Amino acid sequence: MAEISKELGISIKAVEKHIRNLKKEGLLIRVGPDNGGHWEIVSPENK
Repeated sequence: MAEISKELGISIKAVEKHIRNLKKEGLLIRVGPDNGGHWEIVSPENK
């Protein structure tokens, strides 16, 4: 999140808020286990 914050020029708290909202809207989903899995972005049309 620190890297995203630096790249976008926003605070870490703002990044956390945006990620939380993306998860809530179903646009960011976890694939696989907590250890070794990854996050995927889902396009709104495929939701």
